[in-house]
Amino acid sequence: MTLLVWLENGFILFGGFLAVLLSVNEMLSRSKEAYRFFFSSTLLSVACIQLLSAFGLKTATDSSGSPFLFANIHLPFLFLPAPFAYLTIKTISDEHFSIKRYGILIGFTVFTVGLFFAVYNLPILGLERSSLYAAEVFDDKTIPRTWTSQLPYFFAGIYSLIFAAKIFRVLGQSQDFRVKVLLGIFLLDTFAVSILVILGSIFGTFFFRSALLAISFVLCLIFFVRSKYPNISENISKELAKVRYARSRLEGMDSDSLIERLNELLETEKIYKNDNLSLAGIAKELSLTPHQLSELINQKLNLGFFSLINRYRVEEAKRLLIWTDKTVLEITYEVGFNNRSSFNESFLKFTGATPITYRRKNKMSEIITTDKKNRKTL
Repeated sequence: MTLLVWLENGFILFGGFLAVLLSVNEMLSRSKEAYRFFFSSTLLSVACIQLLSAFGLKTATDSSGSPFLFANIHLPFLFLPAPFAYLTIKTISDEHFSIKRYGILIGFTVFTVGLFFAVYNLPILGLERSSLYAAEVFDDKTIPRTWTSQLPYFFAGIYSLIFAAKIFRVLGQSQDFRVKVLLGIFLLDTFAVSILVILGSIFGTFFFRSALLAISFVLCLIFFVRSKYPNISENISKELAKVRYARSRLEGMDSDSLIERLNELLETEKIYKNDNLSLAGIAKELSLTPHQLSELINQKLNLGFFSLINRYRVEEAKRLLIWTDKTVLEITYEVGFNNRSSFNESFLKFTGATPITYRRKNKMSEIITTDKKNRKTL
């Protein structure tokens, strides 16, 4: 066994034991929310994959060729982490979510049957019942390429990708950076490992080994995030609760028509010029509550209310700075700002320049353009 292989196997084992410790930590937590059970189950199933596979890989690279009985036992566990990870996210994001009893029964039955066949009957990766040797399971050189031996890995990868897509949908609902980090780790782990397992089922165990190494790395990331943000799960729950509440407020409304009417108020009627303009005032015009209008702007335009209004004010100010000789202070009040400082701040934010600099630069450009046109006419 080379030093590199020894280090790889050691890191895979380390990941397995780290997953066990993280799982136990979740189990012993004073908080007994459902998501902790599923998160602990996710970690425990990952630990089983890591430890069983690591021992198998170690035996496969051992020159003594000593047998490792039940090397196939890791296979059913390949199907567990992705659904458990999804259930973890689902229980955090949906307070009313619950698993039906028949779903648990079906899952347990399928896993038990899969475990039975993996150990005693199914010829996985060329492994026959009469010859349970890890070298035949994990060593590329001795693996007969048969559909029977590769399909479990292939299906495990596809199965996990389905849940990766589900996790991705949940990830898009959150705006909190810490929440995105943890959900991103779940997504990265599920997606990357799924792809590597699929590649391993086609091209060989190099990719399967890479998947195990990737899992250990992700476990280290989870440990770091959980240590740095101990209340991350509660933050996830609060963030996703906000999204659910917002959706319930806008449910059944014609959002596109409301946005069209809002644009008409801003672009045609130029209501942004009113320095007393408020969220409640516009909401009343649209027959909405202030909360509904706020969520409509956030979801459809990806802007806050004041950012939207100030953007229109700055666009109008840009036009006036170039085409009129009004002072900056006059323009400030005309477009709807109450004072010069807030106008300068917003103008700089949207254009990257102060009003005076913008006018000087663009006035000069306009003079040059006009002069060229006059010369062509002559």
